[in-house]
Amino acid sequence: MRLNQIKIMNELINDFSNNTVSENDADDPNRQGPNKSFYFKIKSSTDQITKTVQKFDELLENHNCCSPRTKSELSTALSEALANAIVHGNKINPDEFVDLKVHIYQDRM
Repeated sequence: MRLNQIKIMNELINDFSNNTVSENDADDPNRQGPNKSFYFKIKSSTDQITKTVQKFDELLENHNCCSPRTKSELSTALSEALANAIVHGNKINPDEFVDLKVHIYQDRM
């Protein structure tokens, strides 16, 4: 995996797993909440990866979030993160799930 993809994946993981407001955000009175938020509950099955990435791509497309290159990099990073969570984290146990939260802000996602 390229360094840029690792950086993007780490940012995605932080954004998706951190649903709390950090102290820095709480101290900034100008900080706005997300424009849109999306939640996915994904079965721990590898066939869910492609479906979820396709939905994610649709979100990016519908909200004009980024360039085609960035969209491709984000999709790759998400695919890798989901594979890690499903295969290594949940051991492909169909009774387990992966929670994915997407928050779209004015200037970031």
